[in-house]
Amino acid sequence: MERIAKEGAGSYGDIISSQYRLYGFFNESQLATAYAACDVAITRASASVLTELAALGKPMVIVPLPNSAQNHQIHNAAELMKYGNVVIQGVNLTPHILIQELSGLLKPETYQKVSRDVRQFAKLDAADKIAQTILSP
Repeated sequence: MERIAKEGAGSYGDIISSQYRLYGFFNESQLATAYAACDVAITRASASVLTELAALGKPMVIVPLPNSAQNHQIHNAAELMKYGNVVIQGVNLTPHILIQELSGLLKPETYQKVSRDVRQFAKLDAADKIAQTILSP
């Protein structure tokens, strides 16, 4: 199992560098490779990342940023829970809980269901629908 982490400079990268392949930033190619390689993503709850992962059918363990503007990350994460993804508040994130939740998502029947269901969240034709609405007389 390979573990890849995108971690900014000055954070906990030094602590985990012996166990993870660390990236401070993913370029487009690296991001595509990381998404393709992952079975389950452990992620914050930005709308863009959640939508990208949902479109790819990737089950997620979501750790929302606790003090995001208007708690948008908590709201985003709550929406993705409806599709079987796991949300863990940062104060509750322990190695034991993370391993337990990952193990649950990786059970074949759970993995297949969440992967299938989460794709419904991503509206891949949204831009076309918006354009049609704007351009319709």
